Amino acid sequence: MNPSHWIFVSLLKLKFVFMCLAVPGKIIGFDDTRESVFKIGKVSFDGIIKKTAKRIGVPYDRISVGEKSIHSSPCPEIHIALAIDLHDFKLGLLKIAYEFAVDSIPLYYNDKMAIDISNVLHNSCHERSTDFVKIGNGFQHEIMQPFEHLLNLDSKKHYLILIQSKSELFCFIKLHKIFTVGVILSNDVHLKENIILGINDIEEKKFRKLDMFELIEQTHAAPELRFGYWFKSQESITKFQELQGDPNFEVYTEGSEIPLFNSDGTYTGKNVHKKISDLINVAESEPLESGGTLARVKLDEELYLKVMPSGELLQLDQIKEERRQVCRL
Repeated sequence: MNPSHWIFVSLLKLKFVFMCLAVPGKIIGFDDTRESVFKIGKVSFDGIIKKTAKRIGVPYDRISVGEKSIHSSPCPEIHIALAIDLHDFKLGLLKIAYEFAVDSIPLYYNDKMAIDISNVLHNSCHERSTDFVKIGNGFQHEIMQPFEHLLNLDSKKHYLILIQSKSELFCFIKLHKIFTVGVILSNDVHLKENIILGINDIEEKKFRKLDMFELIEQTHAAPELRFGYWFKSQESITKFQELQGDPNFEVYTEGSEIPLFNSDGTYTGKNVHKKISDLINVAESEPLESGGTLARVKLDEELYLKVMPSGELLQLDQIKEERRQVCRL
């Protein structure tokens, strides 16, 4: 026999298939009825059949060999396909997603699909878990890529993310070094433009829940504001440059807010952060090279800032807000 061969033997009467890889001095065999491995010394082909018969408790003379074939292989390798039935696991993952949604969104409890999921869980309908746990096969961790710029997915944490996609509510689950799936929870709108994030820190043994705004606050530095002004003439530009040359030049603030004024100096009741929030849907945004975002809003009304120490009013044209990312959770 050559140094290495694949040998396939069909034992037709027993409906049993034996496969072995022969290499110099030993044969390693696998069978499809038990997950076991055995070793045999230098034996004849007939000896393999005898040992197999003894192993399964059938007299050797009752075994007939239907066929055998030998194929040379210069570099033999053993390939084993691993298949796992995930129905039990998916039911557990569905339970995690359902309970997180019920706890985070009070109105979700009476959702039509939520009631259906509740019945599936109550009756342990394993086969129906795939009606809801349908994004990823459990091991496709790349489905979390959209979140990796804000979350440290390699850290020892479990993540739950409730997110709205058009008219569907999803929960993405990443269990550290175990499973990653997406679960559909509803065909109705529950979150609008926000998301809800749950983080279970394995090492610190802590669980915390955040919305999108809290996530940005905890992963980004305080916003840096830049203002664009509108000047009526070259003379007003020159005057501004003189004001800016004062070592004590600064924008007037009240506490942590920057108030906005009318042209006559009266307070409008508005501030810069509130104005940015009002215009966020029409803001232009772009990523920063160092990480984070730059948002630019152009004002839709005539508003003024007060600058110190002169007390002069400057008409605002646009506001830029930079949020530099400093970490991932």
